[in-house]
Amino acid sequence: MKALVFFLLFLPVCASAQTVITGKVINTADNKPVSYASVFLSNTVVGTRSNDDGSFTLQNVKRGQYDLVVSFIGFETHHQTVTISNASIAVGDITITPKVNELKEVHIGAPDPNRARWLEMFKHDFIGTSVNAQQCKITNPDVIDIAFDKQTAMLTASTDDFLIIENKALGYKVHYQVSKFVRDNNRHFLYYEGSVLFENMDGSPSEQRRWAKNRLNVYLGSDMHFLRSIFDNQLEQEGFKVLKLIRKTNTVRPPEELIRTKLRMFGLGIADNPKLKDSVDYWSGKAQLPRVIEYLVTTPLNTNDFVEHTDVKDMLALSYTDYLYVMYTKKHTKLGDVHVYHPTDMPDYATTVVALNQKYAVFDRNGIFINPSSTTYEGAWGQNAVAELLPVDYMPVP
Repeated sequence: MKALVFFLLFLPVCASAQTVITGKVINTADNKPVSYASVFLSNTVVGTRSNDDGSFTLQNVKRGQYDLVVSFIGFETHHQTVTISNASIAVGDITITPKVNELKEVHIGAPDPNRARWLEMFKHDFIGTSVNAQQCKITNPDVIDIAFDKQTAMLTASTDDFLIIENKALGYKVHYQVSKFVRDNNRHFLYYEGSVLFENMDGSPSEQRRWAKNRLNVYLGSDMHFLRSIFDNQLEQEGFKVLKLIRKTNTVRPPEELIRTKLRMFGLGIADNPKLKDSVDYWSGKAQLPRVIEYLVTTPLNTNDFVEHTDVKDMLALSYTDYLYVMYTKKHTKLGDVHVYHPTDMPDYATTVVALNQKYAVFDRNGIFINPSSTTYEGAWGQNAVAELLPVDYMPVP
């Protein structure tokens, strides 16, 4: 079963003119300014540190709605929605609250001998396994608070400080405050969320050209590219083709619990009664039957079949009762790497199956879902991880 992957970031809404945001960070405990606090617009390259007097200025902010994040070790992270028009704004005093110290269980003796193994599992899912991921390095893995529950087969992780990832494939230093990471092996489920600041890395002219090329390659065919193309009414021109995918429960396949019960029962008795092998083979065959039946409607969908307007400027919504089968016709992939339903007569295009978890999945002109958990990806987009993460203010340069 394909893992279901959700990514939750706090993201801006639209873009055009640039301006500045000013304010001041104050400690609620003593009303004194907090210096050197991290202040940034999540999932962008816009960030700074507060000065000695707690003041800060965010430069070159595009018009839109953002999640303004203030983070400092020992304090609760502050989130504040700010809307930028054509004028600079002052958000005034931002108060942050010291964390209440909680006594943690202290383990006397050697550290967890399996920590290295858990970290590898974390990096496999969080950074990814792509060619780009091979050029990524976590420089401060010690900030990761990680644990594995054997009873639930669940890996969890979080960070109080920023996890720093050097992405030498795309030329970004990614500062990621991981508020939640869950890998549930039993349910084949992966979920993580947090706040992200991108920092452009310094590099030689040849490195800058390589990074620009790699960033463009990641962008083309991505969900950001797809959603922006909807706004521009350029889906077909940009290389996207959307079909209807229908999934139905396979009524010929018995319930999973019944199959397991029968296999366990006949399997235990086969040593005393070899004739039970036929029963084991029968139920093993049932176990191999697909749980769902899938088929494509090959007539391409029109944009208005799955997109609706909202009452908010620069926001649209995906709305569809079946699954969206999104192909990017300008990229090809090996059929063994598709990991989605793929009829033999279909081209080997990079393909993603999009499932809507809510009636409406609202997105903005930047190509970002307002609530990323409103969709689930299988296939090309679902395989992307932090190694393929681009800031929302990225603009492609051919």
